[in-house]
Amino acid sequence: MLQTLSVRNFALIEQLELSFPSGITVFTGETGAGKSILMDALGMVLGARASVDYIRTGTEGFTLTAQFEITDNTELKQLLAEQNLAGEDDTLIISRRLTTDGRGQILVNGLPTPLRVLHAIGMLAAEIHGQHDNYKLLRPEYQLAVLDAYDPAVLAQKDRYRQAYRAWQEAVTEQRRAEERAQEAAAQEERWRRELSEIEAAKLRPEEEEELARTLQRLEHAEKIAAALTAAENLLTGAGGAAELLAEAERETELAAAHDEELQSLVAELQSAQITATEAGRALAEYMYRLEFSPRTLQQLQEREQELRSLRRKYGADIAAVIAYADETRRALAAVEHAEEERQQLATATEECRRKAEAERDHLNDLRWQAAERFTTAILAILADLDLRESRLSFLLIPGDTLTETGLAEAELMFSANPGEPEKPLAQIASGGELARVSLAFKSIVAAQTPGFTLVLDEVDVGISGNAAVRVAHHIRELGRYLQVLCITHLARTAAVGSRHYYLYKDTDGTHTQTRAELLTGERRVHELARMLEGDGYTGNAVETVRNWLPATCLE
Repeated sequence: MLQTLSVRNFALIEQLELSFPSGITVFTGETGAGKSILMDALGMVLGARASVDYIRTGTEGFTLTAQFEITDNTELKQLLAEQNLAGEDDTLIISRRLTTDGRGQILVNGLPTPLRVLHAIGMLAAEIHGQHDNYKLLRPEYQLAVLDAYDPAVLAQKDRYRQAYRAWQEAVTEQRRAEERAQEAAAQEERWRRELSEIEAAKLRPEEEEELARTLQRLEHAEKIAAALTAAENLLTGAGGAAELLAEAERETELAAAHDEELQSLVAELQSAQITATEAGRALAEYMYRLEFSPRTLQQLQEREQELRSLRRKYGADIAAVIAYADETRRALAAVEHAEEERQQLATATEECRRKAEAERDHLNDLRWQAAERFTTAILAILADLDLRESRLSFLLIPGDTLTETGLAEAELMFSANPGEPEKPLAQIASGGELARVSLAFKSIVAAQTPGFTLVLDEVDVGISGNAAVRVAHHIRELGRYLQVLCITHLARTAAVGSRHYYLYKDTDGTHTQTRAELLTGERRVHELARMLEGDGYTGNAVETVRNWLPATCLE
């Protein structure tokens, strides 16, 4: 239940502080006085998008604050707890600010909150129903959504159907993709086999590339290698080479060591160096013995290197990539061979998903037909109270032959306001006054399902007069017995049912204009209702009529 609303620097409103009791609060005033602006402010508190266009001229930004008492609103309290936004003493305080530079702030119970969360909170706290909302009822998708929301069992089954429907859609999509893959693979099969045959004929080894490069390097420079090694061998073991010189150096040092023992270690080092030089020379000789230079072998290796280069150019940056491409091609060819088996498996899975979705759809629609019967009975009872006693209303629900997102091929609210006239789609036959009353009946039932809910009615009685207006006012009064209702109206009969009455008007000092709100009580309220009834020149009869409408508590 909305307890207070504070509006500062919002359009024509400089500052308003309003409080609301349980039951019905009505707002009246001349056209353009600011009633719609006040509803816009409340709408933004409940999660509507804000705009800097609403900032009062000459100010830095607007601030909106609303306080709700949510003791009985279990669903809202659960949402606040899930979002870690629960306040104290079952109180919900929403504050919203927007500055001229476009910076906004949303606080729920003092904590920063994203707009999407505020919107979810607002949907559970209150609903604003205006003239344009009457036309929402003309849309079949909205009619179906209201019906589904009427029964929790329908909503639960709707979720199960949606899951089954999505699973079926995913299966259909996967089956289509498999068909596309199979068609593409069939078109590529000949090329893949040709490429794989070429790669397999090459008998590739991952390490071959490096081995081949080293071998080619050696054979292409065999003559240079042989000449250099021959010279090296001669320098080591040839006449006058390093081995002979080291042997002679060893002998001379050994002679000197006979007179100085410290030289013995040098003798051993020279001996080791002479052995090393001799072994190195022998190793060079053995390498040259093994070194072969065959132009034929070189040609064969060069041809192999060219073959590998060609494969790399076609299939990968290196031999490892070419081998990986061959493996991928084998898998693709295997998939071609098993494509029919995969198609059969996917077709079976898709059919199973379809049967499950159809079963969930049929159960959903069974529940819908049952709910529709109860719902229309409740609606017709309200319409009878709203002076549409002869009206008939029903839901046309046609499942169709194929699965759809809603589970129905067609869903339409059928209506007839007069005896003897067949039911037709509501959008085709309802007058403005009839549509307003049907819409009010819908909102009444939906709102009654949420304890602690606030229903805001913005000129829902537009286009209604005479006895119908009296019945609408009576119905709004009945709504106020179990809901908090805020009602904007231009009809005196509707305004008279309020337990609190605010009169909105524009005040100007010649330079600035602002919307103000006056709480009407006693005689002031009586005369305002009389003026609404007959105009500025209202008579004593109008005053007496209004007195009869108002309970004694409102005349004090």
